[in-house]
Amino acid sequence: MGKKILHLDSDHAYHAGSKAMADCEQALIAQGYELLHLKRYSGDTLLGKLKNEWNYKTLYSLGEKDILVMQHPYYIGTRYMQHLKMAKKIKKFKIIVIIHDLESLRGLMPEFRAMFWKLDDIMLKIADVIIAHNFQMIQYLIKKRNVEENKLINLEVFDYLVSAEKLSDKKQTHGKITSETDIALAGNFSPEKSGYVYELLEQVRNISFNIYGINFPEDKLHTDTIRYKGAYPPDELPGIIEGRFGLVWDGDSITTCAGNTGNYMKYNNPHKVSLYIAAGMPILIWKEAALAHYVTSKGIGIEIDNLNHLESIIKSVTQEAYEKMKKNICELSERIKSGRQIQEAAKKGESLLRG
Repeated sequence: MGKKILHLDSDHAYHAGSKAMADCEQALIAQGYELLHLKRYSGDTLLGKLKNEWNYKTLYSLGEKDILVMQHPYYIGTRYMQHLKMAKKIKKFKIIVIIHDLESLRGLMPEFRAMFWKLDDIMLKIADVIIAHNFQMIQYLIKKRNVEENKLINLEVFDYLVSAEKLSDKKQTHGKITSETDIALAGNFSPEKSGYVYELLEQVRNISFNIYGINFPEDKLHTDTIRYKGAYPPDELPGIIEGRFGLVWDGDSITTCAGNTGNYMKYNNPHKVSLYIAAGMPILIWKEAALAHYVTSKGIGIEIDNLNHLESIIKSVTQEAYEKMKKNICELSERIKSGRQIQEAAKKGESLLRG
């Protein structure tokens, strides 16, 4: 039995090599999987299109006893999914899908709604095993997309691989508060993606923020309570980011997680949760987020329903309670940084395929 991971070799950064996807590849390679390279050419030239069609022959090299892990979605149109469907029918290999996003559920790009619905629909039908983000996403797939429950596996949370040398000494300490700044925020701070941030920074004046990421406007930089720290490679950020808590929120409002991106938090695993765990930083997360139960049940953070309550919540946390959360998250951090979440999910998938 061959165990393969579909890997896009591209002459253009689409971006198939996101941190989450790259981490899944690395963790599964350590578990005996091999990359199945699919060469991709960018652009709309006839020659490029012909080369891409020819390269799909790679998918037909698989055999009946093989397992192919596919990470979903790849933002390269729909042809690859049609070829996967046909290759699987002819060659009879098995497919384990790792869901990274369900764009038909997120709904950020309405002009591509039909295409994303088609991609997600084909994926859900051809997959023999689906590794979904969490319990809430699994319930959505069962109730709204008619996916068989017996082929669904709960990932719980994404891994965030980082080597020990990327972490500073303070990131490997347990217990004590290591930052005077209250909140760390990481992500894409374009108003379209994170509109809540600008209302938060205007309304909440007695809390200090360290901000890491792209598209943060110059006129908001370096006030007494707001410190823009810049953008860093994902592998380096866990060793750099500082704050007593990492905030997980999305949408355009501070009173609730609203809009498409806010609603999506009810179903997905934000990668910044994994970032904060890798950094050993307790988490503040929206109460209705799919990962809120995970955060509180593991004792690594606090639910919050409204960011207007941020100050009172932070001030209510005792030193003893904080040290306990810090200890819990540092212990969990070792698991996340080593790739054990996806490794164990893949093992469960293999067991399902063996029957």
